[in-house]
Amino acid sequence: MKTAYIHANIFGQRNDAFIVENGRFYKVGKARDILKQPIDKIIDLKERTVFPGFHDAHMHLLGMGWMMEMFDAGKPKSIAALIEAARKEKGDHVLGRGFHEENFSEKRSLVKDDLNEIATDRPVLMYRTCGHLIVANQNAIDKALQLHGDYPEDASTYDLDQGFFKEDARDWITEVLGKPSIADLKRMLLAAQDKLLQEGVTAVQSDDLATTKAEYETVIDAFAELAQESRLKIRVYEQANLQTLSRLEDFLRKGFQNQNFGRFRMGPLKLLVDGSLGAHTAYLREPYADRPEEKGLLLYSEEELKTLFETTERAGMDWAVHAIGDGALETILNASESVLPHAKHSQRNAIVHAQLADRAQIERMRALNIGAMVQPIFLRSDYAIIAERLGDRQEETYLFNTMAQRTPTALSTDTPIEPSDPFKNLFTTTTRKTLLDLRKQPFLKEEAMTLENAIKAYTETSAYFARSEHELGSVKKGHRADFVVAGGFDGTPESLLKAEVEETYIDGERVFSARSFANDGSVL
Repeated sequence: MKTAYIHANIFGQRNDAFIVENGRFYKVGKARDILKQPIDKIIDLKERTVFPGFHDAHMHLLGMGWMMEMFDAGKPKSIAALIEAARKEKGDHVLGRGFHEENFSEKRSLVKDDLNEIATDRPVLMYRTCGHLIVANQNAIDKALQLHGDYPEDASTYDLDQGFFKEDARDWITEVLGKPSIADLKRMLLAAQDKLLQEGVTAVQSDDLATTKAEYETVIDAFAELAQESRLKIRVYEQANLQTLSRLEDFLRKGFQNQNFGRFRMGPLKLLVDGSLGAHTAYLREPYADRPEEKGLLLYSEEELKTLFETTERAGMDWAVHAIGDGALETILNASESVLPHAKHSQRNAIVHAQLADRAQIERMRALNIGAMVQPIFLRSDYAIIAERLGDRQEETYLFNTMAQRTPTALSTDTPIEPSDPFKNLFTTTTRKTLLDLRKQPFLKEEAMTLENAIKAYTETSAYFARSEHELGSVKKGHRADFVVAGGFDGTPESLLKAEVEETYIDGERVFSARSFANDGSVL
């Protein structure tokens, strides 16, 4: 069936209408010409804006759904209020996420003693908003010690007095939570999907295999079942977080690389080479301005990365590697220069985050054909700490406009670290303002992208990294009919905060419709 959509304000085009047939854009043009075509149904979009479906290049779909079931540690405005609210949580443990010390009136982090006030008879764990720091109460520490028999090997990753567990030590403390079932995983994934469809996100590149204590094969099975049951509407390109060479080799031996389950496809190897700026675990070349004795945590050596990169290249896999600190990025680039010039596989590798990449490092990325998956919306939380953490070095950070002009750069949110709403991310991308206080001056305003370039980075460039730019990312003939109908947008960055998604389509199927705008069209 051919369905014509007319009176559309297609972003970046002078066309105002299109026809969808068999899940693809059959024709895009002017309404007067579209209506001359043989069509079966007409939908009047009433001058709403049409965007290509938004494609989040790096996030955590399973983590997003899991967090929706957690205690919201980002809501209380004080530690005292958090303690009072968390005491009301039911269950055999209390698990929260989203706290940020700058949002508390006390202006300090949660610590073990705070969580002991919540409960002493069950584990209490609270994730910082970045996800790279977990604070635990004494009960959780005692139970984890019983399970493991000893503390984590790397003493730099935990502090028993404070109840802090960072990076690799997070796996040690979260053992107290147990393993979710496939039914649990599917429930979380569907909850996250529903929210993303409401926000106009039609595709994601997602890191899920190490989110919970479930075996990575179980997570794959959960996705595959949802796809087989036709309940997975959103397109998912999995960034396979396998962490170690032995896990990667196991993954490859079982033949998972590049597998296609319909709307769930296997993508690149995902690694985390350092932590976060907020937790002081991003690995820097020079010490932190507010902690002169610390540079952060480097989780892989150059030789270890070289071996992993060689393995993915032989297997025909790309890689997407987390690096926030300039020291972590330097290590990745050094390893890459030993491997990529000799690669036989045409790779589309990317640095995830790249917040502290300086101009010289961006040029090295360009020379090696390494792209970036960046999160301008991080300025929402990081605005308050950048100067404190980096001092004068802040002047050469978050260079996302420069980066996009030199190497493929896609937009993403790292949800649930930051909100998944594309309009909020686009606002920050184009204004460089923190959403927490719009009165504050833009951070390095010259690094703001134009709205046109930002939309491209959120659609076409993301599709490039998913190796699907031939059919996703544009409203054009032959491409899959993934698109968003939005109201309240007038073409200015300021209106992005007022814009609302009214309909979301994937393969021409309407997968979300707001009650205020449910247009079933007229059948001819």
